Amino acid sequence: MGKAPDGAFFIVTAITSLTSLTMIDAFPPLIVIPRLPYRRVSTP
Repeated sequence: MGKAPDGAFFIVTAITSLTSLTMIDAFPPLIVIPRLPYRRVSTP
């Protein structure tokens, strides 16, 4: 009985990790855009 929830948890974590990777690959501008203002502000 104890191994069933662990297996489900592993599957959920695997699916979430895959979805997060696909979202990062599908929306790279979301990661690049926030860095541009930071560099502009950091530069004098």
